[in-house]
Amino acid sequence: MKSTGRSYALPLRRAAVAGYERPWRGPNESNRGPALKRICESGGSDGSEMRITDILPVERIYVDTGEGSVRNKADALKILAGLLATGLGCDGETIRELFAERERLQSTGIGDGVAIPHTSLEAATRRAAALVLSNKGLPFDAIDGADVHIVLGVIGPKDATGEHLRVLARVSRLLRDESTRRALSNATSPQQAFGIIEAREQQLG
Repeated sequence: MKSTGRSYALPLRRAAVAGYERPWRGPNESNRGPALKRICESGGSDGSEMRITDILPVERIYVDTGEGSVRNKADALKILAGLLATGLGCDGETIRELFAERERLQSTGIGDGVAIPHTSLEAATRRAAALVLSNKGLPFDAIDGADVHIVLGVIGPKDATGEHLRVLARVSRLLRDESTRRALSNATSPQQAFGIIEAREQQLG
């Protein structure tokens, strides 16, 4: 997976999460939302430590090693929704439609083979993440036009916008590292993928 050198300081081109919606043009331009800018540049720290592995157990990682079970964006979102529904005790079809609605606003494929679908749900009582990996890559309408290998979905309560943004910031820190992206793209099992994320989070502290 070839890197474009894009900065992951800002995980999405548009924040449209749980009552917070503020567009910006890019990481070097002045109209970013100041609150989100501070969160992303600080890596999401608000004095309390959080890790993606706290909300992403190995049971919510799905790896398509080339058998073609994840062919496109719709497949990836459906699998993400199913994994999250099991973890949260929520309706999978509702989660899938929320992800799809978010994608209709703008693709969460941020480039360099990464997509970060995210949404909020009234029925969710806590934050949760799920991960779909495709060794071959899949079309996702990413901003760089390239196929996506890493689809990391995040969902949480509607009344926890600040926490949601901190999670997205942590994801952006995790995946801005090219070697981590490459390793995840080539992972052959959920256990291996979890170990890659765990090792990177230990580096981040």
